[in-house]
Amino acid sequence: MASSTTDERQAAFSTAVALQLRQSRQRQHFTQSEVSTRTGGAISKAALANYETGHRSLRVEVFWALAKALGEDPGALFNAADRAVGYSIDGADGPVTVDIDEIMQSHDTRLAPVRRWFAMRLRASGARIAVRTIVLDGGAIAALAELMDVSHAECRDILAAASAPAVQTMSGSAHQVSPARTA
Repeated sequence: MASSTTDERQAAFSTAVALQLRQSRQRQHFTQSEVSTRTGGAISKAALANYETGHRSLRVEVFWALAKALGEDPGALFNAADRAVGYSIDGADGPVTVDIDEIMQSHDTRLAPVRRWFAMRLRASGARIAVRTIVLDGGAIAALAELMDVSHAECRDILAAASAPAVQTMSGSAHQVSPARTA
């Protein structure tokens, strides 16, 4: 019986990982051919289609190449898939995932220091592939809260509200990319 439950969880997780990859590609308006090209041709369009639909299992090196071609952090994609299937729960003090594009386009004046911080950080990183989302740990949230002159909890709420439209998955959990993986 336990094996059946484990198999079901593994299958759900595998499907969620494929969904994370497909959603990232679609959100960035990439075709499967474009992603194939971004992998240097290591992964064909047909193979990508099979990975995205679950008809072919992802090997670690294939997953890594696809995540990098999409400008995503592999660990963050795994975490998002894990949350999407309901096996992880972020605590109130856990990291916050924000969509950089949404923050940069927000008209919320409280986010002005955050927009400056992201602009400086991305410029300094020399990112070759546009990063769409970033995970902010407790230290980053505390620093941004101080810059914004708001409480830690209010900073979390403001960031989450500004990012909410763009970081939803099928179950409503956030899609994330680590700030350490911007290149």
